[in-house]
Order: sequence, then C-alpha cells, then structure tokens
Amino acid sequence: MSISFLEVLYTALSSDSELSAVINGIYYDPPGEVDNPYLVFGAEQDFPGRLLNDTERAVYQTIHVYSSGTRKELKQIMALVETSVKGISAYEIYLDETQVLARDEDNWLHGVLEFRAYVR
Repeated sequence: MSISFLEVLYTALSSDSELSAVINGIYYDPPGEVDNPYLVFGAEQDFPGRLLNDTERAVYQTIHVYSSGTRKELKQIMALVETSVKGISAYEIYLDETQVLARDEDNWLHGVLEFRAYVR
C-alpha cells in the first residue's frame, strides 16, 4: 500500500469541515471506548495497475463507518466520505462498493466503502 495515498486520504477526510462536524474521529486502530459516529481505515490492497510498463499501481482502501444513530445518518456520513475522497484530484479514484450492515449486538450500524485508486 502506498503510504502517501493513505496519508492523502486521511488529510482529505480530516480537513473536510462538513464531515468533521458529524463524526468524532478518524482512526487506523480505534482506542477502546470511542464516541460515535467515527471512521476506521480497514483493509488495504495494492496490485499492479493497468499499464504494461508497471508505472501504475491499483490501490484499494476500505473505510468503515460506525454509528449508533439512524440508517439515514449513516448513509449521509457515507455520502460525505465519498464526496471527500472523490474530491482528491491527484489520483483517479472510484467507489467500487458500499454496504450497510445490520445492527450488531450493541445496536450499532456499520457502513463499508471500498475505494479503488490508480497511483503513479
């Protein structure tokens, strides 16, 4: 995984004032007790890109959204994350998949966004 791409993602998300107004943190590894809603960087994958000369990498990054609020609130946060990430002009970025998972035993909703970027 390109560390610089992960840093760019973190910077874009943490500097988005609209997103920052509705979440309580962005984590690589959240501490034990965290006020929700919050974001967590999940799985990272790095593969050869589309170019035959190997000057490009396809980088996949999962971002998780956790909230004890409503499904509508969770989807609004996911939309803000998508807008923020897709606003990064230095990379060609696509949202490949989103999921909203059922509430867990603690009554939390879990949203998942899977992004793909081409990095040169």
